Amino acid sequence: MFYKELFSPEEHQTFLNLVGWRLIDGAVPKYIENSLHALKVRHSIIKYNRPSQITTPILPRIRTTTVMRLFRAIRNGNLGLPCTQLAALFDLGMGVPKQRDVAQYIREYDPKTDPNGEALTGIRKMVVEYQRKVRRSLNNWQYLPPAEYIAQLLKMQRFIRLKENGFKQRLAVPDGIPVVLIYANSNVAEKEFTLVDAFMISALGYPVPFAQTALRKEFKAPKTFKSKALAGRSMYAMVMGVVYWPGEKAVRMMRMCRNLDIDDYTVLLDQYEELQSKELRQASKYRMIDREHHEVMRETVAKYEHRDDLTAKQAKRLQEAREYFQQRRDALGQLDKLEKQAARELERNGPVASAHFCAIDAGTIVNRDQYLGVKNTLERTETILGGWGFETLSNAATRDSEMTYIDGPKGRCWSL
Repeated sequence: MFYKELFSPEEHQTFLNLVGWRLIDGAVPKYIENSLHALKVRHSIIKYNRPSQITTPILPRIRTTTVMRLFRAIRNGNLGLPCTQLAALFDLGMGVPKQRDVAQYIREYDPKTDPNGEALTGIRKMVVEYQRKVRRSLNNWQYLPPAEYIAQLLKMQRFIRLKENGFKQRLAVPDGIPVVLIYANSNVAEKEFTLVDAFMISALGYPVPFAQTALRKEFKAPKTFKSKALAGRSMYAMVMGVVYWPGEKAVRMMRMCRNLDIDDYTVLLDQYEELQSKELRQASKYRMIDREHHEVMRETVAKYEHRDDLTAKQAKRLQEAREYFQQRRDALGQLDKLEKQAARELERNGPVASAHFCAIDAGTIVNRDQYLGVKNTLERTETILGGWGFETLSNAATRDSEMTYIDGPKGRCWSL
């Protein structure tokens, strides 16, 4: 969120380098491309021998293992590209603290001035501690966003956070995970707001990226709504609520959503065997092969398929090998068909599609620095949210948990 303001044009180009170096994934699904969750980098390419301007969407996030791999390469004496890459990470704060002086040191690193590797070890320890703290606040998310992005997210705690013993005022809500949806005023003339980002609130009270789930078309929350009142206050609106699954454990279902991330639903089939049908589980066995037998069959085909002088025994062996590979192709084709069917079913009825979002409160984001709740009463706010098309507390399937809040001069503030 707000990547355009958080990073300079030069830093945008460095993000392009990270994609080119494959330090961060260059694949961005269509449903995220136009959201605030993606960084849009405008740059030039040569097309048909002519320069052309294009915009490339990037998901600015990195795995901790990628950062550690660069440290290992440098420690093992590879001082070329790994030093340049690690320095770029420190310039951007990607998976490491944003520290220009450390970036410059890494860029010019010379083992001769650090014979025992103590300086490099000290920097690595600093990074490990940073990653540990950030991953803990992000509920052990497998990715780390840029450091400045994380600092920006912490401003949301003025609207919702974890407070010891909670606030005095209490509200019965569904038993689920608090989530804040971010909407941008995409059509000023029509006062229309469009969903562009989302964050779940971890058990420690920290915002954790949730756009990879909320922006999917099967997630049941309005993707747009119109509001004259909010349009007059800010370009960005927040809708806070609880994501829950009637009859299911919210923690388990949310874990599935996070494991799915931006991928196809077949990822969940690989991770959760209970989501597979009996037929699919049986077909999955064909992925496993007897390597020794498979190699014998492969060598038989390679040895005999182009010969015209085969003995009866050799012809039989060749036929058996061909039948083996045909049966395997048929089985894998059936497996692929079953997986696609199961993935489509998960898209229709899986953890994202079956999630309920019960809207509780609304707010605005002013000047990128102030996250403020609306000053309407909860009863009036519920009526407005219902008018925008949200499920509200009055028609929620369950209300077996609670959140606490306080009414302040700048609107309500919530606690888990």
